[in-house]
Amino acid sequence: MIERPRQPAVAKPKLWDFNPQQARARSPGTAEIVPAGPALGPSACAPGGARLRRSPASHDHGGCAGEAILLNIGNCYNRPTPGSRKGVNDMLKGLAGATIWSEDLNNLLPFYRDLLGLKVAYELPDFVGFGERAASGGYTGAYLGLGTHSKVKGKPSDQYRHMVGLSSDGVDADFERLTADGVEFIEQPTDYGGLRIATLKDPEGNIIQLLQPVAT
Repeated sequence: MIERPRQPAVAKPKLWDFNPQQARARSPGTAEIVPAGPALGPSACAPGGARLRRSPASHDHGGCAGEAILLNIGNCYNRPTPGSRKGVNDMLKGLAGATIWSEDLNNLLPFYRDLLGLKVAYELPDFVGFGERAASGGYTGAYLGLGTHSKVKGKPSDQYRHMVGLSSDGVDADFERLTADGVEFIEQPTDYGGLRIATLKDPEGNIIQLLQPVAT
């Protein structure tokens, strides 16, 4: 009998692009077989959060042709970059607005609406939103909200941690007008780079800045 020469073993491409030993060390003995297909995609998270990536080549693993083995290791690998998943855009686009919470928004509403002259877009029993109301709902730009919050008691203890900036066409004129109305300013109009800024306190001590672009 003539023995045929054995063909050299051809290494199969790796199914996963992370270290299986590391996976087993994190969570030994937890594996699950799920059907492969478009729903799995080029990368997927197993139950418990293991993110796995399939090789482009097809494989037959232990008779499980057309199936993918997911190791449930409780951690995700190869997280997709923002917006990389087809049909999904999870990028943050910028500032939508900010809200000043109070024990009672009516302590602040007359100041912002009547004294500062901000335009009310939405008014609810426990929330008021200032800005331009969009025809389709929401706001056309960034908004400032005032709201009543059950977790807020009294005045803020750390007033300088957050400051709200309001756009102004004339900081000096606003400073004169509001000073005459009894508003407390902690800084008169001052130039900082490309902005002229005046800083004041609202009735609860929140810090508000009036901002006007200036040529540098």
